[in-house]
Amino acid sequence: MLATRVAALFGAPHWLVLLGVTALIGGLVGGTAALSGLYVKRAAPSKSPPGGETLKK
Repeated sequence: MLATRVAALFGAPHWLVLLGVTALIGGLVGGTAALSGLYVKRAAPSKSPPGGETLKK
């Protein structure tokens, strides 16, 4: 299996360790991206009129 060879290349004792590290890094990157998206959304000016009411036609 390729994962076993890559784990041996990085010195991991088992391929599951490599899988866990990959999942941890992916989770951190995904969480950071979601958090930065939230901050950008909060920092952007709102398109709704003052008071948060929508216009009715």
